[in-house]
Amino acid sequence: MWWIVAVVVAVLGIVLFAGPEGLVKNVAQTSPNAKNPALRTRVYARDYATVFQAAQEAVSALRIWELVSADQADGQITALVHIPVFGFIDDVTITLEQGSAGVRVNVRSASRVGKGDLGMNARHIRAYLQALDRRLGQS
Repeated sequence: MWWIVAVVVAVLGIVLFAGPEGLVKNVAQTSPNAKNPALRTRVYARDYATVFQAAQEAVSALRIWELVSADQADGQITALVHIPVFGFIDDVTITLEQGSAGVRVNVRSASRVGKGDLGMNARHIRAYLQALDRRLGQS
């Protein structure tokens, strides 16, 4: 009987920590109108080459991230995030596009396994964008 209580408490903790989407979604991505401000498309009023270089450096600075490819002409960077405890790997795609207001940066993170990520992909994106903001002097 005690294990039922433990399961209920664990599920409630997950919902409170990751939100209900964390139980059923295994992908997160930025967008211009995201409900969560931390997951909104970033626009940097810098030249494209500077932002692209900073975007690569931000991947390299994150401890469990691995840079897979970077194509400046296509505006795409791909990376892997290695989850140490469970050995899972999440795929991250970073897309850069020159716009009239500056360089737009969008990020998509997806788990390879499971139906829910417990909010992990959103945390990957937040960590990445914070690292990128630091490199480009944004807050």
